Amino acid sequence: MANEISVTTKLSMNKDGVNTTAECSFSLSPTGSQRSLTVQTIATTDTEIAFAADLITEGVSYIHLKNLDATNYVDIKIKSGGTTYTFARIKPGKSALIPSAVTPTQAQNLWAAASTAPIKLQVHAVGTVS
Repeated sequence: MANEISVTTKLSMNKDGVNTTAECSFSLSPTGSQRSLTVQTIATTDTEIAFAADLITEGVSYIHLKNLDATNYVDIKIKSGGTTYTFARIKPGKSALIPSAVTPTQAQNLWAAASTAPIKLQVHAVGTVS
């Protein structure tokens, strides 16, 4: 089969007579069948986002993160050469879709840190696509 993964993103704003919308939908065909859906506790210090070993071996293509906390935000980070860089902040109850920006088998380089108290982060990831 083909196109077993569907991705849809949409951003719109309507304020003070200014309207803008950006959206995109596409389908992808995975080369493997690995996926992962977990809920992970994220501390207020850098916590590595965990993926199943089979998924890491196959490669991670897309990651959906949802902050399940009602109060605290979570920063999403990458580490390079011993330095941590924050590239996204997910507010309470919100989510983000991240395409893997590194070699898919290096997705284990994704980190997170909660703002003032540990949070629960839903981590949903799918494997390599062609």
